Amino acid sequence: MRLVSDWRTVLRRAWSVRLSLLAAVFTAWGSWWAYRIYGTPLYITIPAVGLNFAVAAARVVKQGYSDA
Repeated sequence: MRLVSDWRTVLRRAWSVRLSLLAAVFTAWGSWWAYRIYGTPLYITIPAVGLNFAVAAARVVKQGYSDA
């Protein structure tokens, strides 16, 4: 796994990273409320937070393309 050459700039300035991290915050908040109000187990809702962080991380990983 290789990072893009200007990964620090991408992390600071890319709207895709900002929005996916914002989505992670809102998902975590919603998961917490679902746990508090309805008793929804966190193992059901927390993977969505991890997925949002994975989206942000995928933005700075160099993508390899092939013509296969």
